[in-house]
Amino acid sequence: MQMLNKLVISSLKRNRQVYLPYLLSVLVLGALNYIFYALMANSSLQDLESGFATNVLLQLGSWIVIILTAAFMIYANNFIARRREQEMGLYSMLGMTSKNLIAMIGLEKLYLLLAGLAGSVVVGQIFEKIAFQSYAKLLKLTKVKEGWLSLAAIGKTASLLAALFACLFILDAIKVKSMTPRQLWNSGKKAAKVGKKTPYLGGAIGVILVGWGYWLAVTTKPTASALMRFFGAAFLVIAGTYFVFIAASVVLLKFLQTRKRYYYQPKHFIAVSGLLQRMRANGASLASVCLMVSAVMVVLFGSISVYSGKEEALKSWNPKDVVIQTEKPLLKRTRAYIKKTSVKAGAKRGPVTEFKMADPVFAERTGNQLKVSRTFSSTANTSLMLLDQANYQKLTGQKISLKGNQALVHARQSRMGTSLTIYGKEYQIKQLDQFKWAYNPDHAVLEPVWVIVKTLPKQAKPVYVYAYNYRIAGSSLKQRLNYEEKLAYNLSNVNASPVNFTGAAMNEAMYTGLVGGVIMIGLMISVALILTTAVVIYFKQVSEAYADRSRFVTMQQVGLSEQESSQAIHVQVLLIFFFPLAGGLLNMLIAAPAVKKVLYEFSIYNSAMMLKVAFWVTVAVFAFYLAIYAITTRVYRRIVG
Repeated sequence: MQMLNKLVISSLKRNRQVYLPYLLSVLVLGALNYIFYALMANSSLQDLESGFATNVLLQLGSWIVIILTAAFMIYANNFIARRREQEMGLYSMLGMTSKNLIAMIGLEKLYLLLAGLAGSVVVGQIFEKIAFQSYAKLLKLTKVKEGWLSLAAIGKTASLLAALFACLFILDAIKVKSMTPRQLWNSGKKAAKVGKKTPYLGGAIGVILVGWGYWLAVTTKPTASALMRFFGAAFLVIAGTYFVFIAASVVLLKFLQTRKRYYYQPKHFIAVSGLLQRMRANGASLASVCLMVSAVMVVLFGSISVYSGKEEALKSWNPKDVVIQTEKPLLKRTRAYIKKTSVKAGAKRGPVTEFKMADPVFAERTGNQLKVSRTFSSTANTSLMLLDQANYQKLTGQKISLKGNQALVHARQSRMGTSLTIYGKEYQIKQLDQFKWAYNPDHAVLEPVWVIVKTLPKQAKPVYVYAYNYRIAGSSLKQRLNYEEKLAYNLSNVNASPVNFTGAAMNEAMYTGLVGGVIMIGLMISVALILTTAVVIYFKQVSEAYADRSRFVTMQQVGLSEQESSQAIHVQVLLIFFFPLAGGLLNMLIAAPAVKKVLYEFSIYNSAMMLKVAFWVTVAVFAFYLAIYAITTRVYRRIVG
């Protein structure tokens, strides 16, 4: 056993160029899992009003990171196993049994597990403090308790890493057991055969799947099913991308091979011929990199846009600090209750705005038809508010004169035509660009559309709105929440009829809890994706370098200069790197309209803000990609050089 231990330690040291990045990645991914487990175990977050939503988001993020961790470890382990097979074959030829080899694999996995777990806990504990304080700041929490060390998180992280390393050990042990010494020795020397047939069928299937996914993304409408439609599009693009990249890598390289002026230059000949030897594996790995780059950009774009559009969303929910909607006018005793509660809380109320409107209803807009329904359906795409001419003039101070078949329409995003049919009546409409009271009373995930008519249709149910702003000394969120919660607590009983109460502070607390969770988890998932992308690229380049080293040595012996070698390396790495980046940018471009429609469900309609976020996210990802390109090119040159 002592000899086996020495051999394992010697192998780890000798191959540190591979094991150190692998161990660092396990450490960071383990730390991310620890942070999620620690946040889920924190009682302060669970006791919040948004605790349920926060916990659901944390669980979702945790599962995504677990899947990424497992996928990365399997990918990296396959690379390491291939690098080690020839060494195992040599040991076997020298007299070691399969049991000895399996014991060596077990010791190696144990050392990696212990080092990875220790590092994960240390790094996770440090960054969990930062993550917790950042999360508390995003949620605007003032009193939160944070434990020094989460034993539950340590236990779950240890269990996860132990389970993953155990699975990898079993896979490696089965492989070693099933192979002869000769097979182990020769496996590292096998080169992939160049296929004579170009996989046009697979490419055609991929194009169809990607095209279908793109079509779903571009045609996504802002309905309640927009998110599910987006996930369906993402699944089709993921499946199709693998087919497309495998076929496209073959087609592109064979096309370059036919371009004699291009192909028979030393730097191009070496790069293209080398890549052709591994074109199918290249296609699959390039597709993986493309999808991870796409995922990073989409996750960052969506989560940052949600957070950046927070103020706009809250304003669309509350035109004033307090909005009370009732089926009948407020009673005198209700007004007295509001005044008394305000005085007790030290809230100084501003002028009260009162008006009558139709009770908001859901509608499905098809062309110029609005099919109204009081119950929610997955096909609904509009939240309809009707307001008569007299109340519009009362709210805006603008005098208008509408005929019975005329209407003014204000929509946040959609552009209407010249007519609109509501409750079976056709109205000639004019678009209203500005209307400061165009809010979203029910906070629906659908686009709010306000229609101003001469008189409300008889089918419409009238409601009364009572709204005002207020000021409290200090104006902290907690003080405002206390006032609004006390006001809302007994309002329906006092008024003796149903009351729909909306408070700006209550909405802010609820929305901040949801959005804070989205941005925090989005950033953590992005870190996991970025790390996984970087290491996959690194291992791919190291794998290519070891496979190409003997070719470069041979060609240099027959006259290839150092400059020509450098140029060939540059071309090969460039082809590998920027093909998936171009695919990722295309996926981002197509996904952006679908993500935009999903953001409508958060009451975010600011296209200029979304465009700015998309631009800076793309710039940041591109800069990261260039940095990885520079690092891995240097490693590649060092190995082959």
